[in-house]
Amino acid sequence: MLVIPSSTAEYFNQVQQWAENHNISEFFHLSMLSVHLYGGGWVDPEMHKIYLFQDQDFNSFTFSAETRQEDGSYEKMFNGGLIYHGPRDSNEILELLRSIPHHELMAKLRWRMHT
Repeated sequence: MLVIPSSTAEYFNQVQQWAENHNISEFFHLSMLSVHLYGGGWVDPEMHKIYLFQDQDFNSFTFSAETRQEDGSYEKMFNGGLIYHGPRDSNEILELLRSIPHHELMAKLRWRMHT
């Protein structure tokens, strides 16, 4: 389960809005989905909790992953990052969107998970 603490919500919304303004919100949402699924979301949404926090890198996040124990409590597994890889400049993004086939864009415009 992806958890966005209230301290991160405003930043999350800013990054999401930035992605929408640059026509790459699809890639942002796919990246968020991959974090959710990485945490076992396809099997049991309560199996893992992935807490998302603001990172110092441009439009990037850090995360902390916890796994549910037999007694129902959660224990920290590891930390990681969801780091934006792509241009920051609107013109560069627009040029990529125009010049690269859609199925190849994910390699150029995405948030990559680092653990």
